[in-house]
Amino acid sequence: MAAGIVISFTSIFANQLGIDDNAGWGPGRKLLLEAGLFLTLLGLVLHLFGKQLKAIKTRIIASYNAVFSREASMRVVLLGTIVFVGITYTWYTRLDERNPDRNYNYYSELARSFKRGYLYLAEEPSSALLALDNPYDYFLRKQEGVEDFPWDVSLYKNKFYIYWGPAPALCLLPFSDKTLVKIEDHHIALAFAFGLFLYAALIAAVFWRRLKNAPIWVFGISLFVLALSIPTVTMLSGANIYETAIFACQFFFIGGCYWAYSSFRDNAPSEWKLALASIHWGLAVGSRMTILPVVAFAAGVSLFGVAKRSGRNKLKQILSNLAVLGAPLLVTGVLLGWYNWARFDSVLEFGIQYQLTNVNYIEFKDSFSVRYIPGNLEHYFIHPISVKPRFPFISPVEFTASNARLAGLLYVAPFILLIFSPLPRMIMSWGRKHQAAEETNHDAENWMGLLLGGSAFIAALIILAFYFVTMRYMEDFMPSLLLLTILLVGREYQALSGVPGSRMVLSLFVIVTGIINLVAGLLIAMPAGGVAFMVNLLNSISKVLGFK
Repeated sequence: MAAGIVISFTSIFANQLGIDDNAGWGPGRKLLLEAGLFLTLLGLVLHLFGKQLKAIKTRIIASYNAVFSREASMRVVLLGTIVFVGITYTWYTRLDERNPDRNYNYYSELARSFKRGYLYLAEEPSSALLALDNPYDYFLRKQEGVEDFPWDVSLYKNKFYIYWGPAPALCLLPFSDKTLVKIEDHHIALAFAFGLFLYAALIAAVFWRRLKNAPIWVFGISLFVLALSIPTVTMLSGANIYETAIFACQFFFIGGCYWAYSSFRDNAPSEWKLALASIHWGLAVGSRMTILPVVAFAAGVSLFGVAKRSGRNKLKQILSNLAVLGAPLLVTGVLLGWYNWARFDSVLEFGIQYQLTNVNYIEFKDSFSVRYIPGNLEHYFIHPISVKPRFPFISPVEFTASNARLAGLLYVAPFILLIFSPLPRMIMSWGRKHQAAEETNHDAENWMGLLLGGSAFIAALIILAFYFVTMRYMEDFMPSLLLLTILLVGREYQALSGVPGSRMVLSLFVIVTGIINLVAGLLIAMPAGGVAFMVNLLNSISKVLGFK
């Protein structure tokens, strides 16, 4: 009521207060007055009929709980979110299908080559490209006007290859050539992005099921944050081979985490689930080689967890699980080594140095260095954003060194700051036992937290040490980081079940940061077609309401 009175007073005397130079009643002042009157009326109703409304609310909640159990409610929330996310992902991807820059579908072409029995792409290098003294020299190609090749492919012994991992192309082998011609890289990106969300949502749901005092609505907000935060939707709205490789890698990695987590929740570690986890992690490496240190950490943590839970035949069980976890990864390593040797005569060469891009990687050897980390911390976390008065209101700011547009995560994804949510309680309870916190301890959950935390840290460190900066690289660590944050928030609600004031403060932070994540993610990702659609829609609404 107080807020409504202040807003109404401000709108009435806006000219006298110097807020509005126009003495008349423009649409902005009318809207402000209507908002103030609405808040005043709402406050008055809550004040006069608060007890009756609270009783009605209690009866509604009791009736709902009588029909829907907590488990059923979680399923409804999970299913509803999955449907919404699927529609949203498809909408953003379809809006960008009109992009004229898409002229080559790398993974489909590679799959067609595999089906024909060779590892190179079907397209042949032009005689003009092969005639250059140094075809890897970007400026020489520009000078000679040679640009008739798929951008960023690798050229070796007069053949084109792709340096991205082959795993997504292997997934396309069941399709016919006629179908492969129609499958574009952004279609594959959409499938892997949605699959990534499904796996991550399942991990969150399984974890949340045992938190009896964590609110379902927080679980719902968390799922939306997981799906729509920067840079996921941004990558979908302009998906190409780069985004597809990252989505595929994260799909397989988080999928492996899900199966390992599922195994650890069993009374005894399930070997077939561990095998599925290892297969997924192997395919993650087969999609994007930079995740290898993360996969090595995940496999090591899993093996340590298995060893800790081993029974009498400890050595035998450890060796058995080591074989189950290690065999798929070993096979993946051997196959990738053969794949590289067959293409570039080296088991360790993926084709990076033979790229036809704007950098000559044969001469440039400083792709990774610790000296990039301080600057990249600033670029990825506190790079400024642009705020504008017109839709979509916010946009990333160009980073001239890489011609990429960036938006600092602390501005557009502050939900990740909730990773520190346990700190206040830990500080307050320092030196004394906290029963509520102890009740949340569980080996599988602790193991999952260690796995996600270590994976996010290692993945972020790799990206921070890379010379090239672009927003899509955030996806290499954001799924793990967001998942860890969501799990910690759930455990914190459980630990604070007897402290309503602290839960209220935590809820406020969840709501505010969650809304910022969602709004920023959707607005920044909006492609040109979507901006035009939304501007026309907002103009139509304004006319109907009488503001134009």
